[in-house]
Amino acid sequence: MYFDGFYFSDRKQQPVNYNLEYKFLVKIAVVSLIARSENILGYLQSHTKHNSYPMEQPFSKVFSAHQISPSQTFNLSRFKPSSHPSVYYSRSPTGQPFSHSVTFSQTQNFTHDMKKSLLFLIALIASIAAFESCRKNDNNDVVIATAEDLSANEDYTEQIDLDADIAVEERGGGPCPTVTFAQPEGTWPNTITIDFGAACTRPDGRVLSGILIINQTAEIRSPGAVRTITHDNFFVDGVKVEGTRTWTNNGQNASGQWSYTKLATDMKLTFEDGSSTTWSKTRNSTLIEGGSTLTHWDDVWSSTGTASGINRNGKDFTATIIEPLIKRAGCRWISSGIIEFTVGDRTRSLDFGEGTCDRFGTLTLDNGDVYSIRLRR
Repeated sequence: MYFDGFYFSDRKQQPVNYNLEYKFLVKIAVVSLIARSENILGYLQSHTKHNSYPMEQPFSKVFSAHQISPSQTFNLSRFKPSSHPSVYYSRSPTGQPFSHSVTFSQTQNFTHDMKKSLLFLIALIASIAAFESCRKNDNNDVVIATAEDLSANEDYTEQIDLDADIAVEERGGGPCPTVTFAQPEGTWPNTITIDFGAACTRPDGRVLSGILIINQTAEIRSPGAVRTITHDNFFVDGVKVEGTRTWTNNGQNASGQWSYTKLATDMKLTFEDGSSTTWSKTRNSTLIEGGSTLTHWDDVWSSTGTASGINRNGKDFTATIIEPLIKRAGCRWISSGIIEFTVGDRTRSLDFGEGTCDRFGTLTLDNGDVYSIRLRR
């Protein structure tokens, strides 16, 4: 199944398209029911029997105003009881009043009523099937949108963090962006403006534009340092990023690795089609590789935490990282880790892989359906 949406358009494995199979089976069921209905009607039309009902009074007394010749069959539809719309009466061969039985032929109306009932049943089943199919599509759309938004949130967050590090510590790391310090370099606190201009292509191929504004209390690899990042008309690959992010250096852990608490508040992504998603999150991030070198291009981050927000379809969601997300500076995508997210009363998971630097992940629905997805470039 291809998700040709904003993020999902390819796959590594061949998942079953359960939704299309469901529609196909419904169509088969309806066609089969119609065919069976025609067979039933044909059978009834060819095998319907005439039933005899006893008369409570002589035929001649009931229909004395109508002279009927012997052995004549006469359609007295204008006299038919409402419960027997097609009634045929006959006299005996002797011409005497027929006082014993009356023959009711109900084949035509029985089959007509039967057909109406079956057609109503078919229409009802088709309507229910269509409703269920639409509801399933709607549910899948919400899941897909939420997974897209979560992957974008994590992706752009890591991208901005890396570019902020490179801009501050390596003065931009190339011909762009333009980095300006409000105070002399090495003076803290300080405000750093990182201007990517109309378009700045980064070493990983992404195109950034606009301005990042950083307020920092100390060198970021020192305990207690705080970095606050805001955005001024800032875009990553055409997606507008807004909000405030704050780093706090918690010092080194028992393994000598730098640990940070990263908060994101009032964040918003606005996509090319005008849709948007908002969220806030808390991350506990550890620099598990690259902390002892001067460059940031060998950094590897491991992050856990939670998030909540509203996806582009206007649905509330919550998310928890159940296996740490691993982001390498040299790879534009998160290469491993699992996010479990909930929309409404259903929980799904988004698995970023097992460490390979590629753009593929796995989306698992609450019913066990598994889809291979392609992340944003």
